Amino acid sequence: MKPARKYDLETGQYEDYTLPEGSRYYEDDMNKKIACCECGKEITYGASYTSRIILDKYGFGYAVCKECYFKNDMKDIVKKG
Repeated sequence: MKPARKYDLETGQYEDYTLPEGSRYYEDDMNKKIACCECGKEITYGASYTSRIILDKYGFGYAVCKECYFKNDMKDIVKKG
């Protein structure tokens, strides 16, 4: 498992985060199966979103599934109605 950082949208602080096996922030093959960096679900890289909260040490966001993106990454923007 690779180490990463998780940004807390409420406090503005980072904490250490252990990625699920198979998480990626870049792939050449858009059809490659990878793991969502938050829930670990298998997704196709080309259908993934870039996480705003799970980052490598340089600030690049890892690939995240649509459900986790809107549930976690966008919770400060998307309001429940």
